[in-house]
Amino acid sequence: SLFHNILSQTENQFIARLGNECQEVLEEFLNLAFLFGEKNPPTLQGFMNHMETVESEIKRSPSGSSQNQIRIMTIHGAKGLQSPIVILADSTDQPSLQNENFLWREDLFLLKPSQKKESTAVSDLKSEALKKLEEENNRLFYVALTRPEDRLYVAGIQKNNQKNWYHTLQTILSPSALPTEEGGLIYQPIPSLSGDEILPESETLIHPPKWLFEQPVLPETLLQEKQVKTEAMRRGDLIHKFFEILPTLSGDLKNLGERWIAKQKHKNVLKPDDLERTLSILNHPEYSHFFGSDSLAEVAITHQNSQKRIDRLLVTKDTVIILDYKTTVNPPLFLEDVHEDYRIQLYEYADIMQKIYKNHQIHTFLLWTEGPHLMEIPYKDFLK
Repeated sequence: SLFHNILSQTENQFIARLGNECQEVLEEFLNLAFLFGEKNPPTLQGFMNHMETVESEIKRSPSGSSQNQIRIMTIHGAKGLQSPIVILADSTDQPSLQNENFLWREDLFLLKPSQKKESTAVSDLKSEALKKLEEENNRLFYVALTRPEDRLYVAGIQKNNQKNWYHTLQTILSPSALPTEEGGLIYQPIPSLSGDEILPESETLIHPPKWLFEQPVLPETLLQEKQVKTEAMRRGDLIHKFFEILPTLSGDLKNLGERWIAKQKHKNVLKPDDLERTLSILNHPEYSHFFGSDSLAEVAITHQNSQKRIDRLLVTKDTVIILDYKTTVNPPLFLEDVHEDYRIQLYEYADIMQKIYKNHQIHTFLLWTEGPHLMEIPYKDFLK
């Protein structure tokens, strides 16, 4: 095809300019082009229109990238992704209509006049447009604030305007943040106040009944079951984090893992050998290729309003490998004993990836961390 011939001659230039990660993007672009050509007349205009409406999307998680790298992206591009450290480098701009030539409303389209020539109605329309722009800007700010896992740096060029992200944070955090010599602020979350202060009674105070403050008494068996489920889920979350973080690190992984565990709130739910078992899986010759530099961790995929997250994904020239971790204490040994929910979950992953990579073979695996034990569940056998 046209694009294949172009990329076959220019792929090395793309890699030299953008790095090896761009190969994934180029491959996905070619797949979309081939898929379009199989179902539609192969015209350039038709393909361009198709690309504007295609819904399939695959995001590369920062944790799946090579180590010691900084990823630069827009806030819109970072939606759904997280990183341990995030730097918001430009936080002092404020919404403005200065570069807007038109004013839009559902029932009105207007060429924006100069300030001297604007009427009261136009001024009100500009205020309405600016308000909407500020609301969208605040929503974008929320996305930026929720991207870091551990630490967020907010910076920007000092300006006189007061309606920017930096000033908003400065106003909110100043009472409880520590000032720096450079004029910045360092803020660390503090535990909530204990609430021991006794408030004065009021004649209008409504006294709730005593039973409202009594702890419900659950049957002992139900209480134990609830506690076991909660601890199992927390343990599973921590082990998933092991598989996400450790492959991106170098050096003494056991020491680094132990230091990371020490900082976790629910570290007591882990078993003494959970870390060593994870390291043995990462180094095991049968499993290690799942965690190589070409694999992706915690991959968010979207297709026709269906959002999923794959534990580990490896895409080669002709194969897509999907790996899902399970921390079940007593895992099944045989394929027929695998719980139906696990099968359905893998089927949904595979079905979405097959639509994206139509010409690839799809292989789905469950990795039982107890054992450990790797089990392939053939994609085509799911519905049998």
